[in-house]
Amino acid sequence: MVAELETTAAHYRLLADNMADVVWVFNLDAQRFTYVSPSVRQLRGYTPEEVLTQTMAEVVTPASLAMIQADLPSQLAAFFAGEPAAVAQTHDIEQIRKDGSTVWTEVVTTLMQNAAGGLDILGVSRDIATRKQAEEALKKSEQKLRTLFEILPVGVSILNVERQIVYMNPRLEEILSMSHAGLLRGDYAARQYLRPDGTPMLLSEFSSNRALQEQHAVYAVETGVVKEDGTIVWINVNAVPVDFPDWRVVVVSTDITARKQAEETLREQIEMLRLAYAAADLGI
Repeated sequence: MVAELETTAAHYRLLADNMADVVWVFNLDAQRFTYVSPSVRQLRGYTPEEVLTQTMAEVVTPASLAMIQADLPSQLAAFFAGEPAAVAQTHDIEQIRKDGSTVWTEVVTTLMQNAAGGLDILGVSRDIATRKQAEEALKKSEQKLRTLFEILPVGVSILNVERQIVYMNPRLEEILSMSHAGLLRGDYAARQYLRPDGTPMLLSEFSSNRALQEQHAVYAVETGVVKEDGTIVWINVNAVPVDFPDWRVVVVSTDITARKQAEETLREQIEMLRLAYAAADLGI
């Protein structure tokens, strides 16, 4: 039996010694590493022997250490309470390399009792620097896109498959005279919408609905929005279908109220001139 256990342990040690991921054991009572696999040299630049002399504060950055120290007490309490979820956990940890640089790792830890009756943490650390760089690049790209949306002089809204607004920029709130919360609630659905000739616009005629149903871009749909006080905001609406789980239509609305008012004023002036000429011809 002892021989079998020794053979099994040797097999596990051989596996750990040849893994690309770093396998380690940290004794909570001594606050020291008791085992570190050779792959730590590639990850952090230290030999296993050097790591065995290090404290956790010398291995991880202050921010990661603070996170570990904040989480560990509750994890230990849950472990002693017999909660299965507390046995193994996964965290993103920033580790310190020998040259002073840092490397992001995904660390899977398992709490276990050792032969002396104390507690060890069995950990596996994987280099995720490339993933972190990609996440950071994506975050910056999203921030740039969000900033662009925030400063656009036109209203932008993103609708889901139920045609509910899931995102809008501040300019849309200004154009429609409706709060962010009101737009998310769908308060705009209670308003009346008009065709360019002033007759009611049907739901099927909305540019967003057409884009969603017909699955192609719909451009330059003039739409009148009757606000609660009876005033009308005229917008020129473009809608483009997109194929994302939570984004199905992108809608761009341009406020053309001033243009429509100018056109109406011009029509009235032309009509007044026509009547004036007609009256002059009649000798009135």
